[in-house]
Amino acid sequence: MRHKGAFLLFLLALAVAFASSAPAAESDLWTWDVLVVPPDDGWETDEGKAISRMLALHEAEISDSGDGVNGHDLRFVLLPPASQGAPLADDRPLADNRPPADNRPPALPLNPRAVAVMSFASDVVNRALVDRGTGGRPLLMARGENVYFHDSEDRPVSFAFALDLYRDYRCAAFTVLASKMLGEGARIAVFGARFTFNEEREAKLCADLLREASFDPIPYWTDASVNDVFDLVEQELKSASDGVIVSSVGSMGAKQVWNGIMKHESPYMIWYVGQPDKSFASLRGMMFADQNMHLNELGGFGILRREMANKGAMFIRDWAAAGRANALAIWLTSALSNLPEGKFSAAQLISCLEKVSSIPLGDQALNISKETHRPGRRRVFIMTARNRKLTVTDTLDVQGIYGREER
Repeated sequence: MRHKGAFLLFLLALAVAFASSAPAAESDLWTWDVLVVPPDDGWETDEGKAISRMLALHEAEISDSGDGVNGHDLRFVLLPPASQGAPLADDRPLADNRPPADNRPPALPLNPRAVAVMSFASDVVNRALVDRGTGGRPLLMARGENVYFHDSEDRPVSFAFALDLYRDYRCAAFTVLASKMLGEGARIAVFGARFTFNEEREAKLCADLLREASFDPIPYWTDASVNDVFDLVEQELKSASDGVIVSSVGSMGAKQVWNGIMKHESPYMIWYVGQPDKSFASLRGMMFADQNMHLNELGGFGILRREMANKGAMFIRDWAAAGRANALAIWLTSALSNLPEGKFSAAQLISCLEKVSSIPLGDQALNISKETHRPGRRRVFIMTARNRKLTVTDTLDVQGIYGREER
């Protein structure tokens, strides 16, 4: 329900607001504005406070520097959470046939100073932002794992950027894991669900990557609604797999496979190609890959903590959120600093954003890929369900995947 409510977040107002005030090709105004989309639960949460305090520090440092950013001050405009009961801005369904929102928040405070939009919202909101467009301004998403923003020619839409790798990075992560845990040529079962939005493609991608890494993937296809998936293939698996099942059949399907393994006391490991959550914690032995879970405690934010303490920024509790805000601020200011003659042009800013390197996210240094508008690589945590917890058992350096099939 919370994610459905996220549609309320001023997204539908974007089309109206931006359409009514197209950006000027150049802006000589002394102050540039960055419109900041809040987390879905607003600014008064630990996450919201961490983000707003980090952005306030960047804003103050830029103002105090004298030279600003390429001769300009930068103002982060914190937009309000969604209002309740406002009329629809646009009742068209979104591109993937999701229903329209029931209402919308107040209009954005758009003016000629606005040079970019940052979003710290959920990917439900981020998808709507991409669908509606941002009037030419670049959109920088603090997350974006579940937002596909390539066009029909497999190029990223010009204005969209994200700090996360796209969700199919898990296929690459499990290929790296197989290289560490299994011998060359090992047979690996790959379970995929036909006629699904992501699972079918990711099963094929896992099989392709495993094959390229000199393993022997054995595909098994099922309907996502079929029960007792493991029962149907157990006998075949005994002679055709070396003990690993890569599961790309969705959350419920993966849990059914685990139940089948437990029922038959079969010695298989399940590697789940999907976003883990606490509901998996009791499924003993199942393994997961994720770039964000455990980031708060294992992301290497110690240096950032000390820097913020020296600057008087106390009472930050969500360091992953603060780290993302710091990363987006550095990414954007680095690009703005490279604008020719200190004049704003959306096209030139987008080009500069594509070239930024060494963006700090904790102790990671992220380089942006022009082909994906995302970091080229991210650290990924490998987790195993143990003692009703998802315990980190390995960390991998994983390259994002580029290349489009039907999605």
